[in-house]
Amino acid sequence: MKTEFQLKNYSLEERIGEYFQKKIDKLDKFLPHDAFVLVGVEKNQGIQSGPNLFRVTMNIQSSLGNFFSEEKSPSPQVSFDKTYKEIVKMIKDKKGKSQNLLRRAGDNIKNFFIQK
Repeated sequence: MKTEFQLKNYSLEERIGEYFQKKIDKLDKFLPHDAFVLVGVEKNQGIQSGPNLFRVTMNIQSSLGNFFSEEKSPSPQVSFDKTYKEIVKMIKDKKGKSQNLLRRAGDNIKNFFIQK
């Protein structure tokens, strides 16, 4: 799996980068090896000296499908965690549907041969 980070108005601290990479590496168990993960981190200045907002996007392209999620919060870690959870949920839902279709197709084939 290939991973790329795109940063805008923000420089990724080493410990945060390691945390992001560690979490992304956990996606290996859900995705095929041809997957490409693009993580975007953007720091937006708060309106009228309010808190900064971090926008984190995650875009995954693989033979399983394309997945995209985006979150905003005052912390890059919180935004990343929410984005990560959403992506994992999408991937699990997609895999569950595929397995159900395969199981139903197998049952139909089995029933076809039993009836004859």
